[in-house]
Amino acid sequence: MRKEILFAIAAGAIFGLVLAFGIWRINSALSPKKEGAAATSEETKKENTIISVAKPSENDVIGESPTTISGLTQPGSLVVISAEDHDYLVTADSKGAFAQEVSLTGGVNQIVVTAFAKDGNTGEQKITLIYSTEFAKPAQEPSETTQSTDSIRQKVQEKVNEALNSPTGYLGTVTDISEGSIQLKSASGEIAQVATKDSPTVIKDGKSPKTVKLTDIAIGDFIVAMGYRNGNHVLSAKRILITTPPTPTLRKAFYGNIASISKTGFSLETKQGDTTINVGANATVYKVAGEKFTKIKLASLEEGNLVIAAVDSSGDKNTARTVFFITAE
Repeated sequence: MRKEILFAIAAGAIFGLVLAFGIWRINSALSPKKEGAAATSEETKKENTIISVAKPSENDVIGESPTTISGLTQPGSLVVISAEDHDYLVTADSKGAFAQEVSLTGGVNQIVVTAFAKDGNTGEQKITLIYSTEFAKPAQEPSETTQSTDSIRQKVQEKVNEALNSPTGYLGTVTDISEGSIQLKSASGEIAQVATKDSPTVIKDGKSPKTVKLTDIAIGDFIVAMGYRNGNHVLSAKRILITTPPTPTLRKAFYGNIASISKTGFSLETKQGDTTINVGANATVYKVAGEKFTKIKLASLEEGNLVIAAVDSSGDKNTARTVFFITAE
């Protein structure tokens, strides 16, 4: 009996040690290091919620230019939309909605959308669009508006069909080719399937783009496949562009007051600190009063002016593409 009691005590002690070790492991998992990582994640999440592009979506194929970029941010925020060739400035309305027509260039377009909120917070979102006139929608004749249940149901169905039939693009390096199918690997490492049974048009990019055969696509080529995606996420290609991988854009936008100014640029006081902006001969400077934009010269700017600079950034060098001088309405 006494031996059994001793065994019970020993077993209890061992169980207690195991339990204590388990609690220690749990506490370690919830250590400040993990909490710090969670805090960083929450901070990133908070920053990402400052702006959200609603339409178009990532890798949408656009058939017409200009196209409208729309989204949501904090009410009254200043929103800079930097496209390949032009920069645009729009103010979000009282509900935080914004929309701006943007010109696109043929092929892949990298769009950078930056919001500057009234409370000083900044948010940025990048989207990639593919512009091809081959996907332009035919003009539709206006129809009479009716309030019947059937007409409303038809309009809802048309919206659903439009969402399902919107063209999209897959971008990546060819990793496998089989009869009627091409496999791609995107820059993020995702694998995508492209169906080629519909004999898509194949264009080889270059100084003089030319139409080539589907069999000219080789493993290792970077392609942009355009078409319609089915429920299994397989893209039925209508057009394929053989090209080079797009270089990630270095476009940024800065918002602040001019601290000092020279003939070649200015120093800008931003929330993140001072930033030097070089303003070359190709940069455009606007004086903005409400919705009125007036072209001015760099020499017209003064210390203390509130500006937004849309720049090409390379290392510590920021070269302005467009400068918006914000004035009172």
